[in-house]
Amino acid sequence: MAATPTTRRNATKLEIKASSSSSSSNKEKAVTMLTAAAMTTSMMVPEIAQAADGVTPSLKNFLLSIAAGGAVLVAIIGAIIGVSNFDPVKRS
Repeated sequence: MAATPTTRRNATKLEIKASSSSSSSNKEKAVTMLTAAAMTTSMMVPEIAQAADGVTPSLKNFLLSIAAGGAVLVAIIGAIIGVSNFDPVKRS
């Protein structure tokens, strides 16, 4: 009979620990969700989301270099397609 109350006491302790860890987990989830909501809201405000007015010269040059690289890539692919259609290979 002495073993039964001890077992019940241990089971009660385990239940308390599980409920306290889940409540702290819920608190952590709530803090995480509030932080994410605050960050999302702050990014919606244009004054906070945009670090600088206009486009800086280095950003402009970077974007132009990407556009130029894309134009070269399109020209190469166009030349390959043009040459392959110009002189088709007939196999028999």
